[in-house]
Amino acid sequence: NQWGVVRAVQEWLARHPELEVYHTIENFTRTSLAQDGMDYDLVITNTYNPSWYVFKPRSNVIAPMAKSAQCGSTSRTAGAQKLVVLFSYNFGNFRGEISHYRKQTQKFSCAYDRFFFTDLVDVARPLADDGWILFKVSADDVPFEALPRVIIPRDVSDGWKLTKYFKFGHIPRALRSYEYALHVDASAFARNLNGYVVPEFAHLSRFLRLHNSTELVLWKHGLRSHAVQEWKTTVGYGMEKVPNIRGFARSVGHRFGCAAVSKVPLFELGVFVRKNNNTPVLNHMFVNTFRTLIAYGLKRDQNVLPFAMMYYLNMTKGNWVLQCPKEAKLRNHERGMMGGCGAPVFPSVSTRSPGAAHTSHHDGCGHFGLTH
Repeated sequence: NQWGVVRAVQEWLARHPELEVYHTIENFTRTSLAQDGMDYDLVITNTYNPSWYVFKPRSNVIAPMAKSAQCGSTSRTAGAQKLVVLFSYNFGNFRGEISHYRKQTQKFSCAYDRFFFTDLVDVARPLADDGWILFKVSADDVPFEALPRVIIPRDVSDGWKLTKYFKFGHIPRALRSYEYALHVDASAFARNLNGYVVPEFAHLSRFLRLHNSTELVLWKHGLRSHAVQEWKTTVGYGMEKVPNIRGFARSVGHRFGCAAVSKVPLFELGVFVRKNNNTPVLNHMFVNTFRTLIAYGLKRDQNVLPFAMMYYLNMTKGNWVLQCPKEAKLRNHERGMMGGCGAPVFPSVSTRSPGAAHTSHHDGCGHFGLTH
């Protein structure tokens, strides 16, 4: 009776979702073994026992230390172990976010399985000490085939492209055994200047079960309501180049019409929740965001994702995507509770051809103040 051994192996594998299990097929015969110079009578036993094995992944995985007393007081609702995983990443220690990691910044984060992807696992050791599972990623780990054919070059930090690839370009394999992934920007665990709040595990779990048809949960932007306002703001701060954002504005203006473009809602993308599996439309929307950023030479994903969603307006009418209020604007006892969420309001687009939707402004949506 191998029941105890099998259970022990299963429990170990459950703690290592980054590993993929393989097994042999015991379909050899006397003839097939003889071709390899092996004696069937010496090999065969009374039963055919397949062998189970794993390959050590190319990316190094640093297991977490035992949870601290602060984290040990948290608990999960029954059956929620594989419902949602929290993940974050940082490459090149951008903005010193790994160096400035603080355990006390997000009080609700400890209840989650927490995965952190980085090329600097030695610098990120304090996260492993605080219960995170670290995944070492090569700095050039963006597949060539994931990139668009035409690229407008931009001066970006080392690791920027890899950051966007992990945010939008694909779902890391380690996350796929969970039904949902909670994305939290690494800055939320450092200085947290944007006031990000990790939702409380029990409330988020209850919310996702209640809205099981929802594939994406977003949060409102704390300062602005519409994406075009973010265009002008990021241009003003020098985050986007005017010719590049104007090129993107012409494209979406031609597709949706400038009146609709001016009303596209803005979201805060430091924190969001997405469904991981069997979501072809959501996957396409996220990958399209990643490729559009690179193709148009843009830097800020808030400027692009809302328009990727515009291609699937029919899916924004129900609970496919939900929007929650900016947590930092709520009273302390209301934060992380997943209250006040509802479907975001997108503008209507003419059902006529894209050319008919194009206004008389031959420069697209240049009248939004995107001037040289």
